[in-house]
Amino acid sequence: MLILLLFNLIRPPLLPITEVDLMRVESLTTINQKEVALGLVLQRATRSVCPLLADKASTECNEANKNFFAEEKMRGYYSDGRYIVFGYKSNSLAETESFIQQHQGKIIKRSATNGNYLLAYFPDLAIEDNYQILTEAQKLSFIRYAEPARKMQICLIPNDTFFLSSQWDKWIMYSDLIWDLTLGSSAITVAICDQGIDYRHPDLSANFNPYFLGYDFVDLDPDPYPDSTSEMHGTHVAGIIGAMIDNRIGIAGWAQVQLLSVRVLDEKGVGSDYDVAEGIRWSTDQGARIINLSLGGYEYSSVLAEAVEYAWDNGVLLLAATGNDGISEIYYPAKFSQCVAVGALDQDNHIANFSNYGYEQELVCPGVYILSTINNNQYAFASGTSMACPQASGVAALILSVFPNLSNQRLRAILDVATIDLGSSGKDSRYGYGLLNAYRAYTLAQILATQDKISKTVGFSLAKRKSDASRFELSNLLIYDAIGRKTDKINTRGVYFIKDLKTNTRIKKIIIR
Repeated sequence: MLILLLFNLIRPPLLPITEVDLMRVESLTTINQKEVALGLVLQRATRSVCPLLADKASTECNEANKNFFAEEKMRGYYSDGRYIVFGYKSNSLAETESFIQQHQGKIIKRSATNGNYLLAYFPDLAIEDNYQILTEAQKLSFIRYAEPARKMQICLIPNDTFFLSSQWDKWIMYSDLIWDLTLGSSAITVAICDQGIDYRHPDLSANFNPYFLGYDFVDLDPDPYPDSTSEMHGTHVAGIIGAMIDNRIGIAGWAQVQLLSVRVLDEKGVGSDYDVAEGIRWSTDQGARIINLSLGGYEYSSVLAEAVEYAWDNGVLLLAATGNDGISEIYYPAKFSQCVAVGALDQDNHIANFSNYGYEQELVCPGVYILSTINNNQYAFASGTSMACPQASGVAALILSVFPNLSNQRLRAILDVATIDLGSSGKDSRYGYGLLNAYRAYTLAQILATQDKISKTVGFSLAKRKSDASRFELSNLLIYDAIGRKTDKINTRGVYFIKDLKTNTRIKKIIIR
């Protein structure tokens, strides 16, 4: 292949699917959900420690807030401390608006989704006065939270524009094998919360519904097209996920699915957590199964936390970039437990030197010199965790195209297991579970779907009590515990995975002591 000559790459070996892999999918489905639940507890605890940024009773919190405002003076748009997100209790919009107006605030945006929050701007007051407004808001019973709007930005490291037909990223993830099985389905919708997308691009237009392109939450209009020729990030991300295949031009995206352009960042690649939250909620309500978030920032945001919780609870798989500062701290929203945090890999199968990492790192995908679509019918190389994240989104879209009944929990576990381990054995803070392998993900989903179907027809009934295990002839069974270790006993409460050697079928047993 041409790509071999250009990049001199050796792609990681394609490992066979083992019984332990199948067990790990079952186990991670449960473990990930527990981590989501734990993450929610921690997120809410974070909010309660400093529910507003001016808690005079807490010296630590107070000093952090002062530092925050001092730093924000230098940052400008959406994060200079004058833009504040107010989360209010149900049926308390009027009271919240009245409070803002009494303090010479202007209501910039009211939530167009089902979130009880709005964005206000205080143009005539010093930042220190806004600090006092937050203190006062804390005392109001109808306010859930009030926080300065957090800055969100793209995770792109741009490169020069030129044309080339080779895509090392797709090859190293075994796209050639999965494309023999599926190219995707227009029944699956992938929302791209980003800058505007050039949906007229000849390599993208067929995967957009001309009557339902998306929405622009920056300018509040139904046309999510870029505002300027320099606004290319969203179009580049869209091409990685869904550029047309076999149309004799340009590049091949991962999946032929319906794309939604959800513009939440401006022409400079900057926006607020408010708009990102709106985009996530809106995408969920429009039936998106996957939301790609190649953006982020370092500060916790209540409005964003609620949005990702809403999407996850409604069955959406959220994938987010980890950030581009090469440090051991993950961006929000990738840091939220409901999001799959995706870091960037280089051509040597090493984590890219710019890619952030940390405990939340879940997957890595190619993110260096990635060729994709840009505005005005052109193509360009770019690098960043912004380019790695849509690789995972595209693979997830392919899997859902064939197995649309997969839950977000199950799909996430399949992606985690369908990896090539590159770092320390098992999950680690730099590579997560490893490099996502598209063909392994498909194979895992197919085997699990087949076995789930068979298990519904085999003649075993669920064991409700410890004594029921005696029904089974253990000599004819292979038994694994919840983390994939073989055992010859079913004598404690827990989840067991049992393979019948006679019929070569596999079912799950729940033993209740």
